[in-house]
Amino acid sequence: MLIVQVEIPGRARSITCRVESRAFEIGDRCVVDTGGRRVVGTVSRVPLDLPWEQGKPPGRVIRPARRRDDEGAAHAEAKASRLVERAQKIADELKVPLKILRSEVRNDGNRVVLIFVADGRVDFRELVRRLAREFKARVELRQVGVRDGAMLQGGMGHCGRELCCSKFLTSFRPVSMKMAKVQGLPVNPARISGRCGRLMCCLRYEIDESGKFTGAGCRGSCREKRAESEE
Repeated sequence: MLIVQVEIPGRARSITCRVESRAFEIGDRCVVDTGGRRVVGTVSRVPLDLPWEQGKPPGRVIRPARRRDDEGAAHAEAKASRLVERAQKIADELKVPLKILRSEVRNDGNRVVLIFVADGRVDFRELVRRLAREFKARVELRQVGVRDGAMLQGGMGHCGRELCCSKFLTSFRPVSMKMAKVQGLPVNPARISGRCGRLMCCLRYEIDESGKFTGAGCRGSCREKRAESEE
């Protein structure tokens, strides 16, 4: 199967897409179908013919982007940003304890999906009613965990590199303070916590299944894992 990696606005991690042509180069703009929703993205890895044993990739490249596609994408991104800002302001007015990360406008503007993080469960029924009146659309609020929120937003870690979760991690495995201790790292939450506020995922890179330290530190293993993901 011919596949390509495409960067999508609002997502820190590129998505894998089926593609019919090898003509795409890194930096090319293209129109992608992500399951009923069409967006404009940027090719981040050239097409490769690779086996795919996990069903179908999450996206499909329809065609190269045209000028009007890019203009429409810019308008949609600006609108999504305004929706997040307005929705957060209304949530603050209603004292609903959540942080809205991004928005997606679907069905020609008749449906708005807002993705947020919060501590525990939140009663947002009044917020949904208020937003529906404000946006004149069906509003859906979707909660994600703080680690997923960091993955969606992206950013830089203490090491100065892009966050592992937004670069190559496919799942979040448990991390404990004990893992920092066995590596001789300072048990200081401010120094071993990631952008999400939880212990850094890389703390377990040099820990085997029995909990023993196996290498020269999380930084070395992190470099190896990044190299593997970029091959």
